[in-house]
Amino acid sequence: FPSHDRDKYDELVNEFPDYIKKEEIGETILGTKMYKYTFIPNVVDVRSSAEEFNIPKPKIVISTSTHGSEKAPVYSTYNFFKKLCRDCKDDEQLAYLRFNVDFVLIPFFNPDVFNAHTIGNSAGVDINRDFPRVLNHDESYEDREKETQAIIGQMKEYANADFWIDFHV
Repeated sequence: FPSHDRDKYDELVNEFPDYIKKEEIGETILGTKMYKYTFIPNVVDVRSSAEEFNIPKPKIVISTSTHGSEKAPVYSTYNFFKKLCRDCKDDEQLAYLRFNVDFVLIPFFNPDVFNAHTIGNSAGVDINRDFPRVLNHDESYEDREKETQAIIGQMKEYANADFWIDFHV
């Protein structure tokens, strides 16, 4: 995704506005906006009145592009979500995921490094090494890189997620 192709997700948002939402989560030290996309099924559950069937949907958070050399996760994740949106009517497994799982995607964890093909952000910091060993929900982490702060905000918001997949290669 060269910078001019990052709107591929926006095309999906426009095509499936009842399913996908885009939200800014922060910005890099260069001022590049960081976004997340939520894929939340808008399904009327006719069973919701029966207490024994009122089971919360699983939530999976996926992040990619921590390092600029990691292109495969960005492309494969986009292709997965494109298929999830467009091909779910023809594939039973995709349909199950599409209507029964909440997904949160941060496709460009560190957007400035993607085109620069570097490991560190523009200050040379490897964001993957900038996280605390233990996340304290009461701490602000203002001493961390801006990119790290944005992701920590998401980690706090989705602390109850069933899975967080930080996709590297």
